[in-house]
Amino acid sequence: MLTLFKHHWRQLRPLAIAIAAIFLLLGFSHLGLDSSPVNPKALNTSLEKMQEEETTESPSGLQAFNRGTDRASRAWQASQQANTPEEWHQVVQYWTEALAAMQSVPVTAPQRAFAQKKVQEYLQNADFALQQAGNSGNRLPFPSFNSLVLDEQFALYRAYVATLGAPDILIIGSSRGLQGLDAKRLQFDLNRRGFSGVRVFNFGINGATAQVVNLQLRELLTPEQLPNVMVWADGSRAFNSGRDDRTFSRIRNSPGYQRLRNNGSRDSEVPVILSRRDIDSNGFQIVRDRFNPQTYFQQFPRVPGDYDRDYANFNLGGVQGNAVNRVIEFCQGRNIPLVFVNLPLTDEYLDATRRRYERQFQEFLQQQGQKSGVWVRDLSNQWRDRPDLFADPSHLNREGASAVAQRLAQDRQLPWPESPK
Repeated sequence: MLTLFKHHWRQLRPLAIAIAAIFLLLGFSHLGLDSSPVNPKALNTSLEKMQEEETTESPSGLQAFNRGTDRASRAWQASQQANTPEEWHQVVQYWTEALAAMQSVPVTAPQRAFAQKKVQEYLQNADFALQQAGNSGNRLPFPSFNSLVLDEQFALYRAYVATLGAPDILIIGSSRGLQGLDAKRLQFDLNRRGFSGVRVFNFGINGATAQVVNLQLRELLTPEQLPNVMVWADGSRAFNSGRDDRTFSRIRNSPGYQRLRNNGSRDSEVPVILSRRDIDSNGFQIVRDRFNPQTYFQQFPRVPGDYDRDYANFNLGGVQGNAVNRVIEFCQGRNIPLVFVNLPLTDEYLDATRRRYERQFQEFLQQQGQKSGVWVRDLSNQWRDRPDLFADPSHLNREGASAVAQRLAQDRQLPWPESPK
């Protein structure tokens, strides 16, 4: 009988430990019993001591299972007090350790099936903790620029420069560039080509026009934060002076911009915590959606070019044309090569009206290249029949952004920096 009890106890011991830990953490008062406050150190010590008592006689499967339940108990305990991103990241770490322990339970161990169920459970808990870390981090130490993406990109870029120095190549543009040119892929392919140590950052901003880019370079960035090469990846809509430039107006009227103008300082007082999970550490927005014309237009209306406000009163001169000239002057005055990249569009997007405007834009870019010496790469007709490379009719997805990066990295005529800064 004693032998049978020991056998069952070894199998049920991890569950008993977990239940006991929960009772201790919640307090027995929830069950109608008296309890005293829990000392976290004492709880951790007691769990470790209980595990150590049978370490020498427990099979490897049970040892791994016990480690998993111990880390899960720690994760649960830490989650009850977590408020800051740092505290939630600690919870994530505990769940990750619990996952690793459960995954290490041998396939032949009797605990394997139960451990795999725990893996699924811990994965969900770790994902929840990671979301909480992001949600609790949506705080900025400076007034907003009335653009969440600009707020976060501005903070991320300064942190990137403070850590690694200014990138060798800086990508600028609107959402089409933000999600349409993979900075890490361009960096990887250039390094593979022999540009050892070259670093790339994508500082794209949703809705960025030529006016926004000019403000971005002249007023947001310091001389120390400027790159060796600038890649302006976008399309005709960002250069149209005929439409309302709402993004530029919002930024100019934002408390963040007013503070920047009044104080003349771009520095923040405390570290910035970023919350967007779709923007990677090199500023690139990862979009995995795939454009399917058959289903897309069942959910969204098909807007003809004649009624597309982005092409309203199409005019490549005016305020946007002046901003383009100022950006070119800015780069030339600092010996920064500027590369214009006209990003791809789909056949579904390019009706007769948009094709006419796009041809005007292509001619505009060629003129800029001839008179100003900037580099122009027109990819607008690339992959028009490849909807799998797009997230919607006019925005590339991650695969398309990678394809653009590969195409540019292979271009031996472009002024890629010979060595890192």
